[in-house]
Amino acid sequence: FELPDLIMIDGGKGHVKAAKEIVNFYKLDIPVFGMVKDDKHRTRGVTTETEEILLKRTDAIYKFITQMQDETHRFAITSFHKKHKKSTLHSTLLEITGVGEAKKNKLLKRYKSIKAIKSASVDQLSAVVDIKTAQNIYNHFHGEN
Repeated sequence: FELPDLIMIDGGKGHVKAAKEIVNFYKLDIPVFGMVKDDKHRTRGVTTETEEILLKRTDAIYKFITQMQDETHRFAITSFHKKHKKSTLHSTLLEITGVGEAKKNKLLKRYKSIKAIKSASVDQLSAVVDIKTAQNIYNHFHGEN
């Protein structure tokens, strides 16, 4: 696989030092820089283990780094939401009496979303799982015992 030409860390000298130790451990020749922020969490420059380089907001490199940070933040938030939504969906189904991994997987394969499972009738659910479990699923989502 190809190694990067540069490693950018979202942090200061301490983060750079930690990353540089790993790079050195593997005997790689890759420069490592940290993105230093001001007290309002805006990038003010980049740093090595020993030197900070201040950037002007009009510098092309400043704009590039800002775009990189924005994209990284967007990716992290999107990934978190997808993972949280998926774990919520799976744990909700597993809370229902009679639903284990196998039935959960069958339901997800057939209905694709929690919304679709919620709106299914007992008869529709019983085409995927046994009638007793179908009733439990329906009751779980419709507040009936």
